[in-house]
Amino acid sequence: MFNCTITGNLTGDAEFAQVGAYDTAKFTIAVNHNKDEVSYVSCTIFGKAWSSVVDSFKKGLKVTVHGKVTGLYNYMNKENEPASKINFNVTDFDYPHNIKVNKQATLDSAAIPF
Repeated sequence: MFNCTITGNLTGDAEFAQVGAYDTAKFTIAVNHNKDEVSYVSCTIFGKAWSSVVDSFKKGLKVTVHGKVTGLYNYMNKENEPASKINFNVTDFDYPHNIKVNKQATLDSAAIPF
């Protein structure tokens, strides 16, 4: 398996979503490469940890996630410029600094449907 680690800032609060019969949390991370270049990574986390992520991953926080890339899509943005979107399935994550969380909600790899 090809694993990646991504660190960046949350573009919005993590949100609960259902994918088929699975409960998930979805969020987007902005990764700044330099002053003029930013990549946006759409993340999904499966398993029991979704509730901790929804409670603690808030807009602007710097987070680190681990997992695998599931898709890369090229498109034209609102300014009619080429852009890319990366989809990422999170298998592990680091909690943002300066927050208190319930660490009992851990990732359950059996809950990932692939």
